[in-house]
Formats: sequence, C-alpha cells, structure tokens
Amino acid sequence: MTAQPSPSTAVAYFLHLRPKSWPTVFAHAFAGALMAKGPDIFKSTGTHALLQALIGCIVWAVCMNGGTLAFNSAIDKDDGDVGFLNNPPPLPAHLATFGFVLMLIGAIAGFFLGVSYLVTYVVCIVLSWLYSAPPARLKTRGGWDVAVNMVGYGAATLLAGWFAVDPHPDGVAWTVALGFAFLFAVVYPMTQFYQREEDERKGARTLALMLGKNGSMIFIHVSLVLAMLAWGCALYLLAGRAPFISIPSIVLWAVQGVIWLVFCLDWWIRFDRYPHQKGLYRSMALWAVTDIALVISFGRFDVLWG
Repeated sequence: MTAQPSPSTAVAYFLHLRPKSWPTVFAHAFAGALMAKGPDIFKSTGTHALLQALIGCIVWAVCMNGGTLAFNSAIDKDDGDVGFLNNPPPLPAHLATFGFVLMLIGAIAGFFLGVSYLVTYVVCIVLSWLYSAPPARLKTRGGWDVAVNMVGYGAATLLAGWFAVDPHPDGVAWTVALGFAFLFAVVYPMTQFYQREEDERKGARTLALMLGKNGSMIFIHVSLVLAMLAWGCALYLLAGRAPFISIPSIVLWAVQGVIWLVFCLDWWIRFDRYPHQKGLYRSMALWAVTDIALVISFGRFDVLWG
C-alpha cells in the first residue's frame, strides 16, 4: 500500500490551527452577540453591530482559538489524534511561535473592538500560556486544567461576542456566561476520555485521570446541574426587566437540560464500550443546540412568536 505523502509545511501550519474547530467557536461567540442585540442586529440600523460581531467572532475563532491550539500542540508534541484533527501532520519547526504570534495579531485587531473585548482577549492569551507552557503547564494539573477552559472557552468566548457589540452588559450576560463555564466543565472530561492512554504515557495528571470513570461522570453531572441553575437565574433576571419573557423560553431551557442529562447518563452507563471520540463530537453538536435555545431565550427572539 502506497504511503500518503506528507503535506507541505504551509498546509501543516494551517492544519494545526484545527480549522474544523473554527465554526464551533465562531458560533458560540456569535451567540453572545445575538443575545446582546437580539433581532435588531439583522436590521438596517444594526449593520454596524453585525459587522463588529462578525469581525470579533472571526478573530476569536481563528486567532485566539486557532493560535492557542497550535501553540498547545507544539508544546505537547502531539503525534496522535487530537480534538478536531485526526492523524495530524508532523509538527512544523516553529509551530509554537506561529501560534503565539497569531494570538498577538488577534489582540491588535481586538484593539479596535473596544476595551472590554481587548481585556478579555489579553486575559485569554495569558491563560493560554499558563495552560500549555512550562513551568506552569496547568493542563497537566487536574482541576487547574478545567478551570482555565471554563473561563476561556466556556465564559470568555461567549462574552467576546457580547462585548464586540455591547461593552457594558448587565447581570444577565454574566450569569449566562457563568452557565456556559459550567457547561464546559461538563464537556472538558469528555475531551480527555479518548486520550487517557496517551496522557498516562506522557505522565500528565489530567482531571479525567485523577477522578477516574465514576468520579469524572459525577463531576460532569454536578456541573450540568450548576449550568442549569445559572441559566435559570439568568431567566429570572431577564423576567425582572422584560415582562415579555415567554413560556417557550422556559420550555427551551428545560428541554435542552433534559437532553444533556440523557446524553450524559447514557455515556456513564455505557462508559466501557462508549465511542469516546465520537461522543466528544456529539457533545459539540449538543452545545450548538444549547446555543440556539439560549439565543432564542435571552436574545429576545421569543417575541417573534409571542
């Protein structure tokens, strides 16, 4: 059987940015913009806000997310399957520098998107460094690894889209973001289950390895409950300022929570024979469903049918 030729260096750099992850990250950030502006963002009077949202979300998905993933892979010397990249090409010589410079380029773009967006972006650059690079290398320290991702991917990604169009959000935004932080705590062990053998070989002490099967699944279910409680509090805050909050919004909140619960319980019951890598991608699809449900609820899209 003829061996497949290695991709060019330029293609290898691009692939290690894991472009398959960009739509997911972009969508989550854009959900924040939609929650901030609601249907008004698509009206002629919202053209500027829509442009701001698109720029902010693209910068976040490509420069922050892509740069972080490339930087992390270079430090880890990944040679096996990783999230959104199976059978990765050999690591280019200067991948870590490339990834970090890309993050810095995004910060320059963030300068034009407002102070709130820029501060959030810079904080995440620092977290990316602490997460991947020695001596801190928080990704190898169970507990710290999930905390960084709860802040970065869960909360800050949503807030980046929100800040791109509304630099001074109220308590609803922060409470919704808190819920997504807990939702990332649900997903994070799922990103580690299929890499357990490789992580053990490298001596990493990830959260999934520290907690084990049952401990990880208990952690996932507790985090899910906390996410639902945070979003419930956000609905309460929204109802206090917006009397048009609708029953369908509450139903959407409840239904997506039940779907998550069934999904997680099924994974736990079938853990030893569960397709963990496929499960991770299923969780990303379910995350998208949650984004849509909460955009409708918190972005005032419920008035379209109310």
